[in-house]
Amino acid sequence: MFIFGSLISGNLSLTKMKNSVILYGLVLIASVLVSTNLLAQYHWTPKTNGLGLGIHRITTSMTALANGDIVICMDTYPGDPGSPDVFKSTDQGDNWVAMNAIGLNNLHAVFSLKSTNSGLVLLGRNLANESLIYKSVDNGLNWTLINNGIDVKDVMMDMVEISNTHWLVGGVDNNVNYKLYKSTNQGASWSELQISGNDNIGAAYSFDIIGNKLLITCFKRGSSSPYTYLFESTDNGLNWVEKFEFQKDLLQIPNIVLTDDHVLFALGYYKNPATQLREVLMYRSINFGDTWDTIPITGLEDRSYLSGLVISNNTLFVCGMSKQGGLVNTFVFSSALPPVGVSKKKNIVVKAYPNPFQNQVFIDAPYDSEVIITSITGQVLLYSKGTVIDTSVLPKGIYVLTVNGVSQKVIKN
Repeated sequence: MFIFGSLISGNLSLTKMKNSVILYGLVLIASVLVSTNLLAQYHWTPKTNGLGLGIHRITTSMTALANGDIVICMDTYPGDPGSPDVFKSTDQGDNWVAMNAIGLNNLHAVFSLKSTNSGLVLLGRNLANESLIYKSVDNGLNWTLINNGIDVKDVMMDMVEISNTHWLVGGVDNNVNYKLYKSTNQGASWSELQISGNDNIGAAYSFDIIGNKLLITCFKRGSSSPYTYLFESTDNGLNWVEKFEFQKDLLQIPNIVLTDDHVLFALGYYKNPATQLREVLMYRSINFGDTWDTIPITGLEDRSYLSGLVISNNTLFVCGMSKQGGLVNTFVFSSALPPVGVSKKKNIVVKAYPNPFQNQVFIDAPYDSEVIITSITGQVLLYSKGTVIDTSVLPKGIYVLTVNGVSQKVIKN
């Protein structure tokens, strides 16, 4: 038995449950339950106990550790003494404890905090507007600068871990040209990556890896459009193409996250032209970012800026800043992913061959079928559409192949 997701095109539906799967040669037959609870409302509740509200803070970011703990880093306000504050929660945000971090004295503004297989990586800048990249191998207690090879005049905003030895950091130079730096030794040294298709990528707000896709949300350089755009790369950042237009003025999206059910979530904020007030929008994609829809939320009213979105133990967490009584305060809110209703059954038959495979898998299904290949632990490694799937990037091993919600173990020789 496996845990399977059912993604039904056009209905924003998601079901997670056990399905009976029988493999006859190369034919997968499944009985799939289809959800009709399409627009369950997401309610956000504050999680700020112990964060020291009332302190001037401008930028902040957060990340989830492999064990489910959450770490948040907040910058130092101009004139405040000391280094940025780092807090950790071991109970899903109910309580936060200061970590007394060492090594961040020069850091002034916090841009991004990411968890990797070898530790935490923190991006920001100092008071001289120079980019700084720090690494911690003890979950945030001690930090070491890993800037070797980075032009400090470039503003490095975010990073992704493609593999244990392949990292990318992204940002812009003084002319707002988007740039990527690559490290093959876990940040010990960096070199600029020569990329194409980045001419239209302006000020970027998020840089995330979803399976075999790199995703950037940004303003479109050289365009009069006030909208935010999603750009995608499927070759580790070498080439970029425009994928989607979020049709809201000056929308800023700090992060995109992926659930265990292969659904993407994003939170964004924008200034409503009618009221001149900032409003928060929540987006969901069931096709790995090809299209997005808004979903209803409550609890995030009057939140000025969002700066981080993470997922831990089936719960979404967002952090940011809001003005209250003349002070800029950090906030953290959480929202549990709601259960989804169930309706009718339908049968799906899919052929996937050969098994074992080498550099290609052939799918006997509709041409636009969604194909997802994950590790045994559920990490998305490859997402594609079509009937011929290029698997050359995968090393030899055992994987789970999912086609239109139907899954089976496959082996690469």
